[in-house]
Amino acid sequence: MKLRTFLKKFYKNKNLLISVSALLVVSLIAITYASAAFSSGSFNFTPTTSDSIDQTSEGTETIDTTSLASQDVINTESTESSAIPAVAIVSSQESIVPPLEQFPDGSKVCYLTFDDGPSSVSTPQILEVLSRYNAKATFFVVGTGKLEYLKTIADQGHTIGLHTDSHVYANIYSSYEAYIADLEAISNKVYDHTGIRSTIIRFPGGSSNISSLYKGKCPGLMTRLTVDVEANGYRYFDWSVSTGDADQKLAPPETIMENVKKFSNNKSQICVLMHDTNAKSTTVEALPAVIEYLASQGFEFRALTMDSPVFHHEKLNN
Repeated sequence: MKLRTFLKKFYKNKNLLISVSALLVVSLIAITYASAAFSSGSFNFTPTTSDSIDQTSEGTETIDTTSLASQDVINTESTESSAIPAVAIVSSQESIVPPLEQFPDGSKVCYLTFDDGPSSVSTPQILEVLSRYNAKATFFVVGTGKLEYLKTIADQGHTIGLHTDSHVYANIYSSYEAYIADLEAISNKVYDHTGIRSTIIRFPGGSSNISSLYKGKCPGLMTRLTVDVEANGYRYFDWSVSTGDADQKLAPPETIMENVKKFSNNKSQICVLMHDTNAKSTTVEALPAVIEYLASQGFEFRALTMDSPVFHHEKLNN
């Protein structure tokens, strides 16, 4: 009797009847769809365990940029330039650059480096001297130089390094993004003229410069950059021997030679800082004597590569 009374009340309650009917229809549709999905194999369930999640190292930050550095070595031509954007910097604590070259005991190697070129007058003269002594060198170039000489430099077996596009300290060290944009600009110019994606870098002023601290603009910038560029397959080089050719408007050749002797003494691997600009005529004038002296001390002359010994300033970055 109770069940019959309940059913009479149920059929008289139209709202309840409609709700239950709708629920039954929805349930039937869901059951039908699930059955079809399982039978067709379209269900794909992946458990969200730690093994299936892309994880980054603790404390890292990803910087979103529009392009990607794709090569680990320099002086390598690419056949698909459009597929190789120039620069991407992702913060990391671990370097992905290759291990350093090991030299036999007693061997002495000199890396001659020339900043701020190419230049219309000095570059051809420097190349002639290097060719005469069969010496290889590294040219850290800027985007405002005579870029038509880039291919000649590369074709003669020298390394092309990136020294920034503008070389204007107030701009390139104004922010992290400003430096990366400038680096990308010079990378693209070098590639356009040579087909080479260089991964060799020299910071204007070296890694220990304090330009980013001027008026508190960007404290900590150099510390961050020195870590991040190497975490992305670049290698930066400072120097261990300064010729002093930039310390005054026109350094006498004798002063350049004295500095080379002083700072190369008792060293087996050295990286020599010089400048390739038309205003530095005495650098070119002193170059033969520099090469002859270092050769007499047992040095051989090589261009920097990704596995060359690193030359980093001991002074703390900012």
